[in-house]
Amino acid sequence: MATEMIEKLDAPALFMACEENPGLTIVDVRSPIEFQSEHIEGAINLPVEQFEERSRELPLDNELVFVCRTGTRAKRAMAIASDAGLNCGLLEGGMLSWKKAGLPTIRGKQRLAVDRQVQLTVGLGILTSLGLGLTVNRWFLALAGVFGAGLTYAGASGTCGLAKVLEKAPWNQIEGEACAEKKAAEKSGSCGGSHSGCGKSRGQ
Repeated sequence: MATEMIEKLDAPALFMACEENPGLTIVDVRSPIEFQSEHIEGAINLPVEQFEERSRELPLDNELVFVCRTGTRAKRAMAIASDAGLNCGLLEGGMLSWKKAGLPTIRGKQRLAVDRQVQLTVGLGILTSLGLGLTVNRWFLALAGVFGAGLTYAGASGTCGLAKVLEKAPWNQIEGEACAEKKAAEKSGSCGGSHSGCGKSRGQ
């Protein structure tokens, strides 16, 4: 098993590495709904929340590059993988930097990302608590404090309970997701199938 570190790659460097190294696998650690909406060609999806329990599904002999929206979740996954002795790195700046560089992606059904759903839910909750507190009973103002405490904990711990709840909501479920993952694993021996190379769609 390789232990050499790739460390951080910017978007153009990763694009070139995909073309030059067929043994490189991009692991997208965002939620399935984010992955389905848009991802790098050839990437496999392994949400960071499931990483420890499903890391055995990764192609262990390949060089792994972790990707998320901004790089935060990818750093968490890379830390776990590097502790296990895997040869890994991450895309610096995440999908935002990849798209900013104008590099190709595979686009699917567009949905509102879970983190934005969290922001909307918290925002509406605070506005509602303020409105009720000013017009009905001031004790409703305490709800704003609850939402604020939740955001503070999420920022400090990197774990958002509300996001996990929303991920289970019916509108955030991807039909046939489990079946598709199982078929891919049976076909290739990994969780996402063989890596087809993110540089093959330059003209998209």
